[in-house]
Amino acid sequence: MDMSRIDLQNKEFDAVKGLAEQYRRITMTAVVDDDYPEVRHGYETAMSTLLAAVVANGRMKSFNEEYFKEGNSEARRKDREAGAEGIAQADVPPWRKEKGEAQDYAESVNYEATKAWQDAERAIGEANERAAPTARFVAQDWTSYIPMMQQTVLFGIVRGPDGVPKYHPCKSILRWYRRCLLLSALDGEVIDNPWDPRGGSFTGPSMPMPSDTGMGDNPPWWVPMQEEMSRFMQTMDQMPIHFWLHMMHAVEIMGVHHSDPDIRSWWTYVYERMAHAMHLYPENEHQLNRRLGDTREGWLERSDPAITK
Repeated sequence: MDMSRIDLQNKEFDAVKGLAEQYRRITMTAVVDDDYPEVRHGYETAMSTLLAAVVANGRMKSFNEEYFKEGNSEARRKDREAGAEGIAQADVPPWRKEKGEAQDYAESVNYEATKAWQDAERAIGEANERAAPTARFVAQDWTSYIPMMQQTVLFGIVRGPDGVPKYHPCKSILRWYRRCLLLSALDGEVIDNPWDPRGGSFTGPSMPMPSDTGMGDNPPWWVPMQEEMSRFMQTMDQMPIHFWLHMMHAVEIMGVHHSDPDIRSWWTYVYERMAHAMHLYPENEHQLNRRLGDTREGWLERSDPAITK
């Protein structure tokens, strides 16, 4: 077995991995202007390393190393613009095309390097697929279509209030709230009723299965949940007012924007009960979206100047 050959292949694999990491750094994280030269230099250094490994492995004859060195970025940009069409073509070298932009490109970068660049881009795509995180974002899809200020309010009450017992009546309402907002981490799925036994503890059931309580196989879930809500309301004075107000605003948003009409209707019912308990008139949808519509002006209209400085 030729160990030197294996060593060359391993160096090429390492170079592909390094290039993929630099590519993800550019495309998957925010890069501010001050950091861009360093990030771009890292990417081009990794590309040069890969091409050198490709040459050493005998996959192509040579490449213009000077072309990738710092200070030649403007030349590379012009070449990419001039040769975009030539790169996109099949395996016909650019210099066999009609004289024009493709030939200009061929004069600045030899054909072997162009092919290697294409191969490297494909390798980056494959490496990204292999290295892509397996975790998903925990929020349900409907949350991505509402203003960011409203998304923030929704997540603000997920943990629950401090200072209440583990089996306080607010906990069953909060577990159902989490089911309506989050995916079940143990299953990666939306759980759309409050008694499904899945979900662990954090997004677990709010009540026993209906078949265990003589309610039948599939009764409307909102009937027993109204009873849970009444028990919650009876403990209003046991909860911090700060949490209560945050929860009232959060369930208002869920009652306006949730994708399931039954769930949406039930949380509107909860919001109205909580607002009336505070002797407040509920907001309508227009007022909500004005107040929490990702504009400072709309937010200030419904806030107190002493706490917005």
